[in-house]
Amino acid sequence: MSVRLMPVLAADADSIPAYGRLSIGLGNDSVKSVDVGLIGVVPSLKGFQLGIIGGGVLNSMSGVGIYGLVGMTPENVNGVKIAGFNYIGEHLRGVAIGGINIAGEGMRGLQIGAVNGSSIETKGVQLGIFNGGNSGLRVGAFNLSERGVSIGFANIADTLLGFHIGVINHCCSNPSGTQVGIINVSEDEGRQIGLLNFNKRSRLQMLVAAGSYSPVNLALRVRNRHTYNVIGFGMGQKGWDDYLYGSVYYRIGQYLTLLSRFTVSADVGIADVAVMRKGTDAPDMFALEGRLNVEYEVHPKASLFATIGYASTRYVSNGKLFRQKPFVELGVALF
Repeated sequence: MSVRLMPVLAADADSIPAYGRLSIGLGNDSVKSVDVGLIGVVPSLKGFQLGIIGGGVLNSMSGVGIYGLVGMTPENVNGVKIAGFNYIGEHLRGVAIGGINIAGEGMRGLQIGAVNGSSIETKGVQLGIFNGGNSGLRVGAFNLSERGVSIGFANIADTLLGFHIGVINHCCSNPSGTQVGIINVSEDEGRQIGLLNFNKRSRLQMLVAAGSYSPVNLALRVRNRHTYNVIGFGMGQKGWDDYLYGSVYYRIGQYLTLLSRFTVSADVGIADVAVMRKGTDAPDMFALEGRLNVEYEVHPKASLFATIGYASTRYVSNGKLFRQKPFVELGVALF
């Protein structure tokens, strides 16, 4: 066993690349303990390697590799690998930490970085801004995955077979997956839980209504196979000299078709209520609403509906009751 501190050329040892490296190493072939260099490249590693600028292992490694800019391993990694750009040609079984982490044939372990990618078989956790893999758990701003669980701002899949949880979820096909988010988009049908759900059965409709609670209402309804979501606003005036009020609301409901043109539905919702009292802004309020609706289609693009409901309006600051009462509404759904 020897310890060297010198530049080594390929003529001196078959395991060293032609450009040479400055290293403290043990052994001329596979490193089985410690390798330290500015640019460290060895045929295989069982131990620890530090490449201050970069480096890697020409075949497989087991142990810990820490590199500056780039860490390359064409085959398998069993252990921990840290680098600015972390490339593993085959499988990762362990932990990869870096700006960009790529596992060409899959991974079982953990990837932490700005960009994490793993193909074929992914069974582990990816934490980053952008994550791509087939299964496991991904937590990031943008996730590209068909299986497993993805949690992020935007989750995208061609064929979704797992769970997407995010602000925006999109898939082309959803045979057995579930989308949970604010906006869910599927080009066919599938399980969707969110504020707005769009699929091939979705129908966008405009609702225009007048009622005793809010005299003027205009809303968008996204109607799916059995459920619907409504986003809209209403306004009214309590006496000419009293106060004006307006609201922005969201409702979620479910409907049942009794006859070919006749449906009944029920929904619940919440509204943000703004009140203008004699030219002065009143405290912010919110309202909780429940509704029962009947609807009759008079034309393929138009239907009439009637609503009975109950609303409880409270102050945001302390939750005290402002008013609560039943209400009725009549309106038309277009398109």
